[in-house]
Amino acid sequence: LDINQKKSRRAYYFLTLVSCILTIWLSDSQQGLLSLAAGVGIGFVLLLYSKRNYLLALSGIFVYISAGVLAISSIFEKGPFANLIYQSSLGIRREYWYAALQVIKNHPITGIGFDNFGSYYRQNRSLEMAVKNPDVVTDSPHNIFLDLAAGGGIFTLIAYLSLLALALYSIYKVCIEKKSSDIVFISLVAAWCAYL
Repeated sequence: LDINQKKSRRAYYFLTLVSCILTIWLSDSQQGLLSLAAGVGIGFVLLLYSKRNYLLALSGIFVYISAGVLAISSIFEKGPFANLIYQSSLGIRREYWYAALQVIKNHPITGIGFDNFGSYYRQNRSLEMAVKNPDVVTDSPHNIFLDLAAGGGIFTLIAYLSLLALALYSIYKVCIEKKSSDIVFISLVAAWCAYL
């Protein structure tokens, strides 16, 4: 969308975006679509803010947060889009998260060691999961925050959250101090937010 870029470079970016969308679509990855939407959404908000279009940027933040709340509620089978977003794989992930929370509750300071979640999963899963799906196992809670806390303890999670807070603060400072839009910066922030 940056008209200051060469046409060949813009065409390359467009083809890359189309390829990503096509790959996400063909693999039937709802998580991929949500990540793409998260990245594009934050990119547009930052672009609007950098152009000093504060009212539209604020509206974009409101839409972005509202969409996030709807997406998160859909994971727990709540809200108007639950039947579109919720998949059985998300239900199983919730069970993994439950087991990770039990691990954190039982080993809050030291954790169980990284890459050991698979050894502790069965003894920390819910009774319902043990009865309904006794053969299901995993080696990860499928959530970076829970994985860090379960593996390394609460202080590892605090350290990670501190790094994220520092990165977000740095992004905030750059956004406030920049006088013009830097599409590379906006793209990197959008990709990082989509990854998170």
